[in-house]
Amino acid sequence: NYLLQYYSTDEQKEALVNWTDNQARNYKLPRITISAANNAEYATLRNDIQTYRDEMTIDFIKGNRSLDEFDSYMSTLKSMGIERLIEIYSEAVAEYNSR
Repeated sequence: NYLLQYYSTDEQKEALVNWTDNQARNYKLPRITISAANNAEYATLRNDIQTYRDEMTIDFIKGNRSLDEFDSYMSTLKSMGIERLIEIYSEAVAEYNSR
């Protein structure tokens, strides 16, 4: 009801219902714990990759970089260890699922 006080049109009120009537909980990932053995590597890779990803996303959106450079962006992510990051996370998910 808090939000409804700000909505003046029926379309706005209907949109609120549509956005909240979903199955999001069915698709939300559980809290995953990275193993102690992989934690330091995961943290380093994740920080570096996330920083690069954020910078490049802004550059692509602003038009500072052409989307023709997207393949190069993906290659850089691979060279930074994105596949290893995915592997570590996948191991953590598999461990969670085996509980």
